Amino acid sequence: MLEDSPNKTTHIPKPDGSNFADNTKSLRADAKQNREQILKAAQKIFAEKGLSIPISEIASQAGVGIGTIYRHFPTKEALFEAVNISYKMQLTEEAKSYL
Repeated sequence: MLEDSPNKTTHIPKPDGSNFADNTKSLRADAKQNREQILKAAQKIFAEKGLSIPISEIASQAGVGIGTIYRHFPTKEALFEAVNISYKMQLTEEAKSYL
């Protein structure tokens, strides 16, 4: 019975980023661009104002609708996790460039 449960979380990116990149490979170009805009805006807003900021402000800053954010990130926590993973991946790539 548990196998048919709709509450599975297998679609949520793992904290280590192992399936984070895989989620973006299958997106259309415009969807990829929207996702990047959301992550960039969310990173900036979370850093400036914290996690209590409404999703609508992130959507406005990213130039997308609220539905677009929820299409990519089902919860604010999922968005925050994706921002952290994206930032860590960016730092890793920058560090590799110094080697």
